[in-house]
Amino acid sequence: MTLSVPEILDADLPGWRLNGKALHARFVTSDFRTGLAFVEAVGEAAERVDHHPDVTLTYPYVQLRLTSHDVGEVTRRDLDLASVIAQIAREQGLSSEPAFSLPDPEGNQACVCGCSDH
Repeated sequence: MTLSVPEILDADLPGWRLNGKALHARFVTSDFRTGLAFVEAVGEAAERVDHHPDVTLTYPYVQLRLTSHDVGEVTRRDLDLASVIAQIAREQGLSSEPAFSLPDPEGNQACVCGCSDH
């Protein structure tokens, strides 16, 4: 079941942003090895729940995108995994960088606030 924007925002997921039909987060890592360890922990968590984020590992960031591909929108599975990932980040001492924008799946630049003005 897909969720409404208010339901997603009420989930209170610090560091995560709704961009298009997916949740996005970017976590700051101090080096590549730290990013890799974070990605490995996220991968283990994702395998446990059989729900997998799109992951981009670069120095000095790990970017994550969560959407339920079977319905093409954000569902409870995404919120639950985002919460687990946020906990992993806290345990590893990583901070999120909430003020960033990513291209939407159609290649258009989308603001993290959901508008199309910038």
